[in-house]
Amino acid sequence: MPDITSYNGIDMANIASINGQDIASGGAFNPVTGDGTYTETVPTSGLIQIGGNSQSVYDNVSQGGKTSSQDYLPGFLLGTDIKRNFSSDVDGQRCIAETPFSGTVAQIASHINGIMIIDTDGKLWILCKNTSQWGIGGTPTLRTFTQVTGVGDSDTGWTKVACGSGHAFAINAGKLYAIGQGSYGMLGRGNTSSSYNSWTQIGSDSDWVDVAAASTHSVAIKGSSNTLYTCGSNSDGKTGLGTTSSNTLTWTAVTATNLLNSSANGFSYVTASYHHTGGIQSGRAFMCGRSDSNCTFGQNITVDQDVMIQVGSVGGSLQTNWTQLAPTYYSTNLLNSSGELYHQGDGQYYLSGDGSTTDHKDQAVRTGTFSDVTDLIISHLEYNPSRAGIVRGGKAYYSGLAKSGNIVPTDTNVTSAYAKSWTLILDGQINGNGIFIFGGSSTNHMSFMAQYQ
Repeated sequence: MPDITSYNGIDMANIASINGQDIASGGAFNPVTGDGTYTETVPTSGLIQIGGNSQSVYDNVSQGGKTSSQDYLPGFLLGTDIKRNFSSDVDGQRCIAETPFSGTVAQIASHINGIMIIDTDGKLWILCKNTSQWGIGGTPTLRTFTQVTGVGDSDTGWTKVACGSGHAFAINAGKLYAIGQGSYGMLGRGNTSSSYNSWTQIGSDSDWVDVAAASTHSVAIKGSSNTLYTCGSNSDGKTGLGTTSSNTLTWTAVTATNLLNSSANGFSYVTASYHHTGGIQSGRAFMCGRSDSNCTFGQNITVDQDVMIQVGSVGGSLQTNWTQLAPTYYSTNLLNSSGELYHQGDGQYYLSGDGSTTDHKDQAVRTGTFSDVTDLIISHLEYNPSRAGIVRGGKAYYSGLAKSGNIVPTDTNVTSAYAKSWTLILDGQINGNGIFIFGGSSTNHMSFMAQYQ
């Protein structure tokens, strides 16, 4: 390290304190030699915490994080205009970026190519990797959060945002707007054309309630009856429209064969993962999409389901108090109204968080004794979704594959690059509502983010 005697007029050899922390002899951090220790007290408000790595790296992390090719932070988040604070975590596992706007983040949606935020004032903000995925107004890579203006009835009327890997949705005054890649028809506007850098209203209806997006298909709740709609790729039967072929180009109500009262109405929750669609209808959990020997649906179902079927059987009885579900390629975690966590399907990668790889292929089994889970962390990993997460008491916990993820927990239950049981990774007040999201595009690369309240 070069001999720096002063920096910006500061006598580096005689610094008495940094951010209020005394720099004293006896093991304290020496900013000249780099010796000693320094622990910064990081504020817990007005911040977004970002960590993990990304296969698509835009900047080298030598700006403050690790420099190994396996140890990148999400590259698209490392623009020079983003305020960063690495000093509290010098190994580069986490980057804390100050929000570049006043107010509080209300919702966050993320995937491998960018982040969208709705703040408590109802404003929509975007940061993205490049315009070949999604941007705004022809602007190239957005290295700072930039407000979306001139779209919708009001710049402060945004109520919901959702991101896929190459497309995104947002709801303004009940109207649905889309941006980005549309090659599988997942924008739902009747074609496979993309809408890069320009928000497009989907139809003219103003009764959209909720929306979720995966890589090649999309899911929404619409209308006064809260009807479930899908569009995009029908592969694996994940749109629930009774087919596994071709693409559905417009928003279509799901096939109601197995749904409550043979109706696609009354949905309160939807989720989309790479191979699945999930939803909650009057406390009942429904899924469609891929299934094989992993038995992702539980109940020993080993074939793909192209219409929604009820899942979440406990002790031989389908439950009616589910509030959320998070399907992956291998298994599904479910949350009930008592804050209890259940797991169904294959047990590999410790996705159940119960410390073992025990299969639960014939039913959903409660994992853990806690009853304070508020949110499931939705995995958007496209090819090998081998990680899972939950939020308890405003803190985030992680289980599953930790290899090359750059968020490897330090607890003693982590061996051989696995978090074998639920391991605390973010100790702070996280705003719920599913805003804590894993993203990535391969087995060993992932990114994650969460809002600090």
